[in-house]
Amino acid sequence: MTRLSKAFIVVGDRVRFRDIGLKGDAGEFVGGSLDPTSPPDGVIEDVLPRKSLLTRSDSFKGLTQHPIIANADQVLIVASIRQPYAKWGLIDRMLVAAKAGNLSPIVCLNKIDLATPAEDGAPPKDLVEADAVLDHYATLGIAVLRTSVTTRRGLDELRALIKDRTTVLAGHSGVGKSSLVMAVEAGLDIRIGDVSRYTDKGRHTTTSARRYPLVAGGMLIDTPGVKQFGLWGVTRENLESFFPDVAAKTAPPWRLASYQRLMEGLPA
Repeated sequence: MTRLSKAFIVVGDRVRFRDIGLKGDAGEFVGGSLDPTSPPDGVIEDVLPRKSLLTRSDSFKGLTQHPIIANADQVLIVASIRQPYAKWGLIDRMLVAAKAGNLSPIVCLNKIDLATPAEDGAPPKDLVEADAVLDHYATLGIAVLRTSVTTRRGLDELRALIKDRTTVLAGHSGVGKSSLVMAVEAGLDIRIGDVSRYTDKGRHTTTSARRYPLVAGGMLIDTPGVKQFGLWGVTRENLESFFPDVAAKTAPPWRLASYQRLMEGLPA
């Protein structure tokens, strides 16, 4: 396969492809469709315009762009209640990246069966705190859901959200993205990793973006877990447009702190 286009090609890209034919044992031209036992030979001439692009930079300061997925409809941003604990600052970064790339975000709190029970019979404190975060996201028009592969909670709701859509899974390592994929689509062979007992952090299992067609319609794209998620195309001048609650002065303290950390990390 030969490339003439200089554009960086990622999963989901649509390209203009030209079949330059195949040659038989005697050197004669046999064409791409006349010899199915031979590998295709062609040229990628151009990458077609993208309707969306999920991308991240190599650092928080956004010096170099790293496209991840093109032409997806939405991003399923997965966090976990524990093992590892939810990192809402990273979630906010991913929300900004999704909106900047013209994708609809969904925030999924996974592993809710691991919430720590309160001794006095009250609701688990960590779940109460996480619910407050999700409820606030919902007021911003962001779809949210709570899932557990162990108890099967939220899986039907998740299937409905991803049906007939191309959905990218993103989140910190170990939050259970690959487990969710297997739970909503039986029969997929995906490696599942453990969480380190020493650090309570996920170990990288998915090492490259993989596409999984859904029987009910649509596509899931699993991506490697990330430890950093720098922003591309986001500046101090336009950051507030991604935080409508900050602009409206309705942001809770944790959300305002997240905005301020992002602002401090952007180049002047």
